[in-house]
Amino acid sequence: KTWLSQANYIFTRLRITSDLEDYKLLQHVYFTLKIGNAGWEPPAGFLFLCPMKDFRTGRTSFRWPNRPVYWSLNPEGLEALSTEEAEQLGFPPFQFTTEVFGKFWDANVYAGLRKFHQAKGFDPDSQD
Repeated sequence: KTWLSQANYIFTRLRITSDLEDYKLLQHVYFTLKIGNAGWEPPAGFLFLCPMKDFRTGRTSFRWPNRPVYWSLNPEGLEALSTEEAEQLGFPPFQFTTEVFGKFWDANVYAGLRKFHQAKGFDPDSQD
């Protein structure tokens, strides 16, 4: 509800005038880590997952970190093994994926909200 009531204001402030359906209200982010079976006993080592804070670049912005998952021979994870090094040492391969789910609305919804707010005496380009 909050997003839809402020969407036109935010789009105006950010000078966004087209492709409104490309902007989504994030609901869930799912991370999946699949570790392959090497078929033998892997060497002694440690698998590290970067903390969630490494995905965040700002209050409401995120990015994929350079090394979200890595093998290390160091228990603190200070020295990450490259994919090639881990493979040569016999560590099983892994696959780390992300799925992002959110809601979006097309331009007709935002246009309708604009007309509705104007009809009620509000300026849709302000925080009224």
